[in-house]
Amino acid sequence: MKNIIIFCLAGLTGSGKTSISEAVAKIGNIETLIKVTTRPKRSSDLDKEYRFLSSEEYNKLLRENKFALHTEYYSSHYAVPYSSFEYGKKKNSFTFITPWNFCNTSFFDPKLSYVKIWLDISQEERIKRLLKRGDSEEYINRRLDIEKSTQFSNFFFQQRRQCQVVLDNSDAFEEVVKKMHSMTIQ
Repeated sequence: MKNIIIFCLAGLTGSGKTSISEAVAKIGNIETLIKVTTRPKRSSDLDKEYRFLSSEEYNKLLRENKFALHTEYYSSHYAVPYSSFEYGKKKNSFTFITPWNFCNTSFFDPKLSYVKIWLDISQEERIKRLLKRGDSEEYINRRLDIEKSTQFSNFFFQQRRQCQVVLDNSDAFEEVVKKMHSMTIQ
């Protein structure tokens, strides 16, 4: 497992974590990871992005130590099962990319290598993207209200501090994807 490198993209809701991950993986030399989650499925979710689990199923896998990464975010659980690496290994690929959030309760298997990247973007642009992906105004306003809290501000700074790289995501999408891809092949 020591040869596996995971590029973890973090950022606020609507910052482009999933879109950039998928676009970089399409260029090649890097694979996306299928994650498991207990959150409800969104209309914008792709079939191969998540496996949706009940809390009971998730907790069973957690107790069985089946996860390389796991965390809780907005009251939902997220994890990357070790089994997610098998597809890439069959293709002789040991570099992966995934959207991720870093919390105080996050677990990262120390046998793997991680590059943590924060995506910076304006609130105005995030709102446009959230509307474009089909989120309701009510949902967006609820998320923005949460972000105004002191607790969330502390969480945001704690996440950003854990990242080794901050990537400005206000450039054209293709430029950001090129920058991200160049990081994965160095």
